[in-house]
Amino acid sequence: MKKLIVAFVMLFSMQANAGLITFETDQASYNSGDIFDVTVIVDNSSGNIAEVDFALDYDESALSLNQFTFDFDNTLLALVADYDDSILGTLSLYTLWFDSFDVAAGKFELGIATFTANEDISLDFAASEVFVADAFGDEVATAVPEPQALALLMLGLLMLGLKRKYS
Repeated sequence: MKKLIVAFVMLFSMQANAGLITFETDQASYNSGDIFDVTVIVDNSSGNIAEVDFALDYDESALSLNQFTFDFDNTLLALVADYDDSILGTLSLYTLWFDSFDVAAGKFELGIATFTANEDISLDFAASEVFVADAFGDEVATAVPEPQALALLMLGLLMLGLKRKYS
């Protein structure tokens, strides 16, 4: 029973940055030739973010990156606000503020990427290689349990309960 409790606690203490970077578009799919914006949103609910580094991967045969523009109000106090689109299919973004006090609290817009659809496409953007840190360089994370692991845990608890009931 102790092992089960330890496993349960470990599962819910997993840390991830999945929810810290999100992307918003005005619709879910676009036709060939459409030009559209993708807004990059950072969730600074913890209030201690001072560094954001991640990559936005996309299908370069279906999309062409036209430009990326940082939000002036939210990066005005940044020491570094830079992006790299030299690798086809990847937009890498890096922003560093001197202190977490220089970063907007709550959710804020980091910038806007403008794309052209090369073919009819349904969009599902996700950040990869995410690193979000505080002013000391320590990683900032939010607790995000893995859905598959949670389902397996619930199945195991159900099986354990059934075993006890019918034993």
